Amino acid sequence: APPDALVLAGWHQVTPLWYLQIVDGLRPDVTITYVYPEGATPNAEVWLRRIREALPTRAVVVTHRFHAFDDAGLWFTPLASGWLVTATPAASSTGVGEPFGDPSSDLLRLADWRLSTTTAAPGDTLTLDLTLAADVAPQDDYTVFAQVLGPNGVVAQDDRLVPTARLAAGQALSARLEPTLLLHCAPGDYTLVIGLYHSLEGQLVRLATSSGDTLSLGTIHVLPRATAIASGHPTDRRWANGLRLIGLDTDHSVPEQTRLYLHLQASQPLGGEDVLVLSSGGTELARAAVPALPGGSQALVALDVPAGVNEVALAVLSGQESVPLLGPWARRAGRSLPLDLSALGERYVPLGGEMALTGWAAACDGAECALTAELLTLRPLTRDYSLSLGVRGAQEVKSDGTPITGGVPTLKWLRGWRLADQRTIAAPEGLDTATGVFTVYDAFTLRTLPVLDERLAQRGQGTELLLPVKVASPAP
Repeated sequence: APPDALVLAGWHQVTPLWYLQIVDGLRPDVTITYVYPEGATPNAEVWLRRIREALPTRAVVVTHRFHAFDDAGLWFTPLASGWLVTATPAASSTGVGEPFGDPSSDLLRLADWRLSTTTAAPGDTLTLDLTLAADVAPQDDYTVFAQVLGPNGVVAQDDRLVPTARLAAGQALSARLEPTLLLHCAPGDYTLVIGLYHSLEGQLVRLATSSGDTLSLGTIHVLPRATAIASGHPTDRRWANGLRLIGLDTDHSVPEQTRLYLHLQASQPLGGEDVLVLSSGGTELARAAVPALPGGSQALVALDVPAGVNEVALAVLSGQESVPLLGPWARRAGRSLPLDLSALGERYVPLGGEMALTGWAAACDGAECALTAELLTLRPLTRDYSLSLGVRGAQEVKSDGTPITGGVPTLKWLRGWRLADQRTIAAPEGLDTATGVFTVYDAFTLRTLPVLDERLAQRGQGTELLLPVKVASPAP
């Protein structure tokens, strides 16, 4: 923090900061203030009032960034895990950095960037801080995006609308992007790229770069997971090559398709030469490579098959030969494992690598809607998340808050817990086209957990899930 700064902190941040200052004697010049909720006043407004009270006389650092800050007329520059707040944008040198836009004007430039890490595991979130400088005053607000790309497409993405229209020539702004790797992202090397786009005559148009419409920022090394992702249907089946199947889940969120998630573990090192094959009635339905895995590591593999196919067989091929399946006492037990997909659940939608939606029920009569979201914790949680369950008709009605009527905050959840959150809300108008809406977000920063399913993200469900609702027919 700058000298004599005011650090405005939430409860989870203020106590360790106080400890560092009071017990360890660090930075006695800095004032650390807990920003607490004030009755019915929205928390973001409390933060903004405290920021504006202090800004004329001292530097201000915040640990939280709310959506409401985007329209506050202030500027936020990433500073470690927080943000430095200023009343005016930073100055920049024109002509410095990689350009975006028309080469004759170089509308915006990538003046600086910083990445939290170049190595991560599936489900991890990267933090990318960017500084965009204006050579000329932009006429529009642009969205900056970051993607992690592999041979099969995008495995992580985050987009943020930034107020570039407020910049004058020679000024710069900063943005933080947090792409989260798909849980079924295979270990290996991927490329991190960024780009800018805006809406032009109803179409999303990317700004040109020297290499097309994105800039490459280098390589991301995706490592095998050291711990398993929780499954709703644990199992234990082994093959002679050291591959172990430790969990199975299915998801029917996409029409006409069933996704089968295979939770794998390597009992011994696997070189990545083997292939998983799913078949039915002797017809191959899908195949995927077994990732190269060190002994003891984990991986999640997704296979998509046509909807309605339930009786399938799973085999592991090494070249053209089937790897034997092992039974008790490591005796050979055939060449394929029969699976009944109908017994593996309706949903398994990973949310931010933290939890998965494994069940949903929504029923509305003329006055009320009863909603239930069933969740599976993928790993121990240390953040306080809010659940948002709602119904969207001609209007939208939602219920937001701490799970289980406030009784079981997520920061107490352990891996493998299964919980059902039930809400009753007033039925919205226009139920003829009712759609359920489900979102999980940080209760303090309001950052939404991304939906880690590339199929749903391509259908516009990257931050909120759209789910079915049963509507009772009116009485005659």
